[in-house]
Amino acid sequence: LDQTVLRSKVCKLTARAALRQFFKFRETNRCNAIESRRE
Repeated sequence: LDQTVLRSKVCKLTARAALRQFFKFRETNRCNAIESRRE
């Protein structure tokens, strides 16, 4: 496998993982905000 292809694959995977983490983080924040508002 070509190095550039491999590198781009790794980049895409990393970006996707980071995006997933970001969204999970945002969802958690929203849940926490709703919870704290309820009190």
